[in-house]
Amino acid sequence: RNVARQKAPQAAILFDKFHIMRHLGEALDKVRKAEYARLGGKDRRFIKGQKYTLLSRHENLSLEGKRSLKLLLAANKRLNTAYVLKEAFGQLWDYEREGWARRFFENWCQSAFKRDPGSASKRDPPEGRVLTSAHPPSELFGRLTIRSAAGSVGM
Repeated sequence: RNVARQKAPQAAILFDKFHIMRHLGEALDKVRKAEYARLGGKDRRFIKGQKYTLLSRHENLSLEGKRSLKLLLAANKRLNTAYVLKEAFGQLWDYEREGWARRFFENWCQSAFKRDPGSASKRDPPEGRVLTSAHPPSELFGRLTIRSAAGSVGM
C-alpha cells in the first residue's frame, strides 16, 4: 500500500469482499485459538474440532453443522460475538448508497473494536478486544470502495 501511495497517490485502494472476509475469518480463528488456550478441561470440548464449522458461513452448513455451531456459540460468548461480527460484515455489500454503507461500516467498527467486557484488564490491550488488527479500522479502510452487483460505492 505504501508503494501505491508513493507511485500513484491519486489511485484508490480497493478492498474486495473476499479478501476482507478472509481477514475476518483469520481474526475469528485467532479468537477461537485464544479461547481454546484460555479454557481448560471440559470447557474445551465445545471448541475442539469446530474450526471449519465456525469459519463457514451459516447458510453453507449442514443441519448437523448448524446444530454444532449453535451449541458452540451458546457455550462461549467471545466466539459468539466474533462470529456474529464476521457474519454481519457481509451485509456491507448489500447497500447501494454510500451514506448507508458508511453508516453500517462505522457502526460495525464501533462494535468490533470495542473492549470486550469479559476481559479482566481495565486497560484496553489488543487481547481485550473482540477483534484486533495491526492497523486501526480508519487506516485499514480509510478510503474504501465497495464493488457489488449494483456497482461501486465509494467510502
